[in-house]
Amino acid sequence: MDFMQYPGIPALNSLPQEERFDRFRKAHQWLMEHDAEYRRCTRRFWTWTIASLISYALTVAALGWSLTQGALSREWFQGVLSGLSAPLFLAVCWPAMRYQRFKCKAVQKALEGEAPNGCQP
Repeated sequence: MDFMQYPGIPALNSLPQEERFDRFRKAHQWLMEHDAEYRRCTRRFWTWTIASLISYALTVAALGWSLTQGALSREWFQGVLSGLSAPLFLAVCWPAMRYQRFKCKAVQKALEGEAPNGCQP
């Protein structure tokens, strides 16, 4: 899966470089207000990301506490942390790439006038 960024949106290429991010941001805000599906996907992404980071932080804290209590060896602790790093990376980065792609496609449709009710941001 390729990583899509807002400068890659064809509807923004006709604008001067200085105005592109502002136009992208306005389209995103408009979609957040008027498109329930877009809003739901955005909230789901941020909920997933925050939950993943909190669960990782709690796991590290619990393992750290076990290490200080002498229940774990230092090598085992380092092994578990390195083993948890890849799943955390996948749990946060893969959804981020999917969300960015969804977001860019939705903004592209909004900028081209294909937004719900034919409105443009």
